[in-house]
Amino acid sequence: MVKEVQLYTPYPHQKAVHDALTIHLSQVPRFTDRFQKTFVVKAPRQVGKSVMVENELLRFSLAFNHSRNAYISPSFNLSLKVFREIHKWWPIQGW
Repeated sequence: MVKEVQLYTPYPHQKAVHDALTIHLSQVPRFTDRFQKTFVVKAPRQVGKSVMVENELLRFSLAFNHSRNAYISPSFNLSLKVFREIHKWWPIQGW
């Protein structure tokens, strides 16, 4: 079964982050220490960080089979909100 997922249209500041990640993925060989990287986004409130991260997590999950991706937030409520939004687009059996 093929499920079509429509991603969002990023704002310019979100697109800059997506572009930086895309450049990193295309230039650094996989399975190296340089590829295993932590990305930190420092931005003010209400600029779309959570939506941007949700889409990046989906992109990484689709691009890299059997990868483990994490989202760390300052509060449990925000983590739960992001989980529910991702789960809405990508249902996980048993959750």
